[in-house]
Amino acid sequence: MQDQYQWEPDPEMEATVPAPIKRTLKKDSLLVFFRNLATLTASGKELVESLELAVNELGDANVESMAKEIAQQLRQGKTIEKAIANAMTLYPNIFSETSRALFLAAAESGNMDKVLNLIADNEESRGIKRRRIIEALMQPALILVSSLLLIIVAPVFFVDHIREFTSALDIPMPLLSQVVFGFSDIFRPKFAIPIILVGALAAAIAKVHPPDFIQKDWIFLRAIALGYRFRPVAKVLRTIGQAQWAQVMALQIDAGISLTKSLKTTRTALRDPEFQDMCRDLVASIEEGQTLTESMKESGYFEKLVIAIVEVGEESGALPEMLQLIHSSCEEEFHMSMEMLEKLIAPLTMCLCGLLVGTWCIAIMLPMTAMLQALG
Repeated sequence: MQDQYQWEPDPEMEATVPAPIKRTLKKDSLLVFFRNLATLTASGKELVESLELAVNELGDANVESMAKEIAQQLRQGKTIEKAIANAMTLYPNIFSETSRALFLAAAESGNMDKVLNLIADNEESRGIKRRRIIEALMQPALILVSSLLLIIVAPVFFVDHIREFTSALDIPMPLLSQVVFGFSDIFRPKFAIPIILVGALAAAIAKVHPPDFIQKDWIFLRAIALGYRFRPVAKVLRTIGQAQWAQVMALQIDAGISLTKSLKTTRTALRDPEFQDMCRDLVASIEEGQTLTESMKESGYFEKLVIAIVEVGEESGALPEMLQLIHSSCEEEFHMSMEMLEKLIAPLTMCLCGLLVGTWCIAIMLPMTAMLQALG
């Protein structure tokens, strides 16, 4: 069932055509924009004026167009909730999932200054996480790609000579050598060009008439599902989910929004299917009369420490403060998990590259050894 707390476009919205997003956003442009906007609104300036000033000298046409669209709709008499909703409809690539959820909370709480600062904090945190993940994967990826290129490209220069010698000496080619050399043959022009053409044709057909099993985020969702099969990766994914959940929940509960409605809104904070299923299960359990702590225990998603902190918050009546504490704790745990993952990825990559290169060397040496024995 579709969540009733998703943003819906305004049926009376003018059919404006905003500047299309043809490129990625400039680095940290959203962070600077939201920081500027939060500062200007906190100083007492009108939101329309703040929007126009916040994008001055920002140098990002996408964010500038989005801000002008919100300002224009505010001038037309739209409420701030409607204007932001329409902007998110027109510019879906600008807003992250968590920013969308925070704006949903802002529509209920009316605490826009605090929300803008939270969104800026979220954008800054996203940038830090993204850089941390890229740094962790960069070196292993370069080593792995170099090894694969060596295995694919190098045999092209001497495979034919080895085959000629083995054929002239009537020596059977070892099975391992046939597999390795055959893999290299695939990337030669006479095989590679038809494969590329067929792949391009299939991609074009899939884009025009996408199969039912391929959705917009099909690759992304499959990657997340695969990540949950590996314990270190699953720990990182759950840590991110718990941090975002706690941040968005804290804002809404502090604003007096009901627990079930807050959970329904929080479902939009991540595209992680396991995270969304967890939120749905929490809503169902609470509607059946259970407390938040009891529902979290049954979900199997949260760590024991997180559940214990929430239990303290429920008993003391300081649940928003405890949720903010969880968010800070999960952010620290994310960096600790990434350190562990970095230590695990590097040796695994080296082992895999050693296996590939070793297999390649053995595949070359086997026929050469056979030729030497035949000549001797």
